[in-house]
Amino acid sequence: ALGCTRALMLDGGISAQLAVADRHGPRREWTGLRRVPLGLVATRR
Repeated sequence: ALGCTRALMLDGGISAQLAVADRHGPRREWTGLRRVPLGLVATRR
């Protein structure tokens, strides 16, 4: 959905949060019940 060719989902359960943004687009957020961030590593294609 985000244009990924390879992706990994970390299961943080109901507490997981994630925010994805780049310089040119809007910030997309997925919030959880508590403030527990997930890690995301991105590399240029």
